[in-house]
Amino acid sequence: MILYTGAYTEPGMGNARGIGQLDFDLDNGTFGPELGVTDAQNPSYLALSVDGRCLYAVDERTDGGVSAYRRDPDSGALVHLNNQSTEGAHPCYLCHATSGRFLLVVSSSGANVALIPPAEHGALEPPPTVLHLPD
Repeated sequence: MILYTGAYTEPGMGNARGIGQLDFDLDNGTFGPELGVTDAQNPSYLALSVDGRCLYAVDERTDGGVSAYRRDPDSGALVHLNNQSTEGAHPCYLCHATSGRFLLVVSSSGANVALIPPAEHGALEPPPTVLHLPD
């Protein structure tokens, strides 16, 4: 099984290199060697698409965004598809709506919630709905 890790990459916040890919042995509960790292900026929260074909990562920065990656089903390697703005600073959480039609993205500093629709091939469309909360 392949596990993905996200962490802070920005100096002063962390020193990760991006999205890590690790082999995990389900039989004995051990991690194998790191399989690779995909460049990303502060990918502090990750979520797989409902069908498992894509991985989404928040870009926890002042100009917050979400990145979409296509996932190779055999190797787990990630290919960057695109980024989309969350219209709020420091997005810190994302999840799929039950239908899989939207990603719900919450920004901590930006005090907003964005609904971002993935296209059929997994890339992200601009958010049709952004709720800006009072500070």
